[in-house]
Amino acid sequence: MKPTNILQLIRIFVLVSWVFGVIAYALRIQIQFYLQVPLNLFVATLSMTVAIGSWTLLARKRISGPERTFTAIQSARTAALALAGSRTGTIISGGSFGLALSYVLAPATQANTERIQILSLTLISALLLVMVSLWLERICRIPDSQDDK
Repeated sequence: MKPTNILQLIRIFVLVSWVFGVIAYALRIQIQFYLQVPLNLFVATLSMTVAIGSWTLLARKRISGPERTFTAIQSARTAALALAGSRTGTIISGGSFGLALSYVLAPATQANTERIQILSLTLISALLLVMVSLWLERICRIPDSQDDK
């Protein structure tokens, strides 16, 4: 498995931010429609971050410690989880940033302020998800000098 390329994550972030920001802006300008931002988005992203972070802390010594009690398939599944977590966090953070930027440019209302706050919390938790996933992926990496046995 190829390790995650940070530049690729940045490209995904920029593309998703642009798409979400343009869609929200176009809806607001054309038909005066504001996308709803539920608090559940933040809660779900934070839950994913806590779950993957907990798995990382529990599996850290079993993956890269001296015991190495994980089988190859368990390590591969954990690496796939890390890859999925980093991509998911990037997409959610990009969408949150694009929407938040669109609402910052909108007229100031109480509803827009609440949306910006929720999107800011979601952005932070999604970026934490990316960092935790990249840490888990780094733990799962096998050094090039090791032979497959």
